[in-house]
Amino acid sequence: MKLALILTVINPGLSGVLIRGEKGTAKSTAVRALAEILPEIECIDGNGFQLDPELEYQEYRSLCIALGQKAMAADKLNIVRRRIRVVELPVGATEDRLVGTLDLEHALKEGEKRIEPGILAEAHRNILYVDEVNLLDDHLVDVLLDSAAMGVNSIEREGISFSHPARFTLVGTMCSSGYRLWSGVCCLIRIHKALSRAGKSSPVNWPKKLPRHKSFCCR
Repeated sequence: MKLALILTVINPGLSGVLIRGEKGTAKSTAVRALAEILPEIECIDGNGFQLDPELEYQEYRSLCIALGQKAMAADKLNIVRRRIRVVELPVGATEDRLVGTLDLEHALKEGEKRIEPGILAEAHRNILYVDEVNLLDDHLVDVLLDSAAMGVNSIEREGISFSHPARFTLVGTMCSSGYRLWSGVCCLIRIHKALSRAGKSSPVNWPKKLPRHKSFCCR
């Protein structure tokens, strides 16, 4: 599992990793720990899309035009350094929450159409983590895998056509006792590396695991 996670980060072309194992085998802890060891990245501040100031400046200009914002010159950008984050996709998330939707509050107050970015915008250049991935709605699975493969998320809402970069490391986990994956996904899935993680069910080992888990999560 450790090797698969590291290789997925090194080579985004692998498209992600699927970890299957029993409850209590530190699947989610391993994913969150991965972000802790990765180097910081540079982002354009105040943009909300984690864009690379050197490699994605043209995308930044296009997004500013689409959002009705003023684009700053390349030499005047506010650049910040931050750690890579683990962005979690809840099992009960809607399509609008995943891809983005029309900002109704802004439309009612200002009388203007504006896009409210979704989870895929937040996940750009980060780790997108899906726990109990086998419980996701089939339609969300299609949207998620298409974005992971193309590196772009497209939004079509209320007469607005909008696209933004969505390149992320996709990590999904599921329990060994969970339902099987969606019909046909094992053939279509672009989470290329699937792993099984066995656990020790003996309660004797639990007192050793809990302090380690607590010390990591409470840092």
